[in-house]
Amino acid sequence: MTWTGALLAFRAAHSALRPAAFWSGTDHDGNGLADIAFFDNTGAVASAAYMGNTSNHFLAWRIDGTEATPADAARSLYVAWNGWTGAITATLPAAGSATAWYVVGDSSSGTLAAAGQEALLSGTTLSVAPRTLAVLLER
Repeated sequence: MTWTGALLAFRAAHSALRPAAFWSGTDHDGNGLADIAFFDNTGAVASAAYMGNTSNHFLAWRIDGTEATPADAARSLYVAWNGWTGAITATLPAAGSATAWYVVGDSSSGTLAAAGQEALLSGTTLSVAPRTLAVLLER
C-alpha cells in the first residue's frame, strides 16, 4: 500500500481524526488530556514564543482519542513533524499509567503499520528523521 493509502486507512481506523467539532485545546471529558495539545521537541507544551519562532523546525501534536465519538481504540494519537535537514530527538509526553507509546510509522520509511501491528516504543524519546512526519499511538 502507498504512503497515502496507508494514511487514509489509518484515518479511517481512528475516530479521533474525524472530530464532530473543531478541537479547542480543552479537556472535555476530565481525563487530564486536552482534545489537542501542541508540543516542542523537549516534550513541553509549545509556548506562544516557540510557535512564533521561525527558527524552530519541529512541532508535534497529541489528540485525545477518548474524546472522539465513538471513543478511539487509542488513548491518544501523537504526530511529530521535523522540517529540519537533520534528525531531531523528541521527548514524548508522558503516557498514561497503564498505557505505552507505539510507533505506527513515518514518512521517511514510507510505511505505516497495520492496526495492531505497531511497534512498542522503548524509552521516552523518538528520533524523527529529517523532513519527516512520524505517527505514534498510545494504548
